[in-house]
Parts: sequence; structure tokens; C-alpha cells
Amino acid sequence: MRLSVIIPVHNAGQFLDRCLESVRRSSFRDYEGIAVNDASTDQSQNIARTHGATLVALDQNGGPARARDRGAERPRGEILL
Repeated sequence: MRLSVIIPVHNAGQFLDRCLESVRRSSFRDYEGIAVNDASTDQSQNIARTHGATLVALDQNGGPARARDRGAERPRGEILL
């Protein structure tokens, strides 16, 4: 069973590395990380790529709810978080 972890990101560079490391170190091994870049102006996008997360970009700052909705459009997992 594959798990899709959707992570809304807006200028979260200072925290994103730790967040993605936490997902990677979890005991669940069959997962995909989906980072939804919500108009970040910092290094969030590069950090997400470094961790191999699928990167989805919003055209404008739509807020966390819109970011989660956008990330939920393309998961490959059977369970969404």
C-alpha cells in the first residue's frame, strides 16, 4: 500500500529540510512526498528537489487549503496524508 504525503510549502525553507527528513525516516517505506510550492520566494523549491519530492507549483499564493487540494490531484498512493 503506497502512502502520499502532501506538504504545502510557502517560504518554508528554514523548516522544509527537517520536515522532509522526518518523512524519509518514518517507518513507512512505500511513500511519495508531494511538495506543493505556494508562491515561495525562498529556497523551498530547491530543498524539495534535493529530497526527491514530487514538486507541484501553484501560480499564485492560494493558501494551504488550495495547496493541499492541488497536491491531491496527482497522488499515486492509496492513502493521502
